[in-house]
Amino acid sequence: RDKHLELQFEGVYHNPEITVNGQPAAAPPYGYTDFNIDLDGFINREGENRITVIAHNSDQPNSRWYSGTGIYRPVWLWEGPEQHILMDGIRVTTLSTAPARIRAEAAVLGEGEAEFRVMDGDRCLASVQAPVQDGKAAADLAVESAELWSPEHPEMYCLRAEALSGKETADTLDIPAGLRTFRFDADQGFFLNGENMKLKGGRKRHSASVPLNGMQRRGLRSTANASSCAAPASTTTTACWAPAPIPRRKSAGCASCRRRDTTPCVLPTTRRPGICWKHATAWAC
Repeated sequence: RDKHLELQFEGVYHNPEITVNGQPAAAPPYGYTDFNIDLDGFINREGENRITVIAHNSDQPNSRWYSGTGIYRPVWLWEGPEQHILMDGIRVTTLSTAPARIRAEAAVLGEGEAEFRVMDGDRCLASVQAPVQDGKAAADLAVESAELWSPEHPEMYCLRAEALSGKETADTLDIPAGLRTFRFDADQGFFLNGENMKLKGGRKRHSASVPLNGMQRRGLRSTANASSCAAPASTTTTACWAPAPIPRRKSAGCASCRRRDTTPCVLPTTRRPGICWKHATAWAC
């Protein structure tokens, strides 16, 4: 009963109005971006609760394609301790590749310290602790003998962040992370890990996970995908970096699937805090 509860909607089309036990809880605009609702101030922990979702989609026409109406992507109920790492609260930045160094950041609710670990399976490659200041902990880590991520060799590691309360671990979050650097040159184009690369890909829509996975099964490899005008679903972004392990939250003795906060996208990861890079109306990953 003392757990923190949070409701995550991956997509409601569109302009949803949400109430919890009759109280207005959220009214986010648009219909493709995901959003979270902190339930702690709304729910009745002793009895039943009613959550109502109304999608306002009468302003037709409002799309260039058939959008559907209502809740069209998964809805997740997350449970965790009062001191916890915020949803989408981790960012991983590759500082250099020779030597390999990364910067890990975590948004934490509560005071104390955070510990970051770079894991390769059960082996810890690097670890560091950092104080939580103004709701954020950050630290740099050197990863010895790290293998870089590339479309040909998508080497992935696990970044483990732990919110510490004294000597006890209050919350843990694992996310996949690939080490790579990139840059753009006006004359020569795009460089990944210091090598010139042509971006080859498709134009799959925001929830087109099946076509993307089908391309992978047929052995077709792409280095970019544009999901125009609409933020992509988690299944679509997962297809960009599969077969990396699914991130898992370990809290209260259980493990549940959790959306990734940083993916090994070829392009910069700067979306809340980063799934794919948006330029004009295209998401590229």
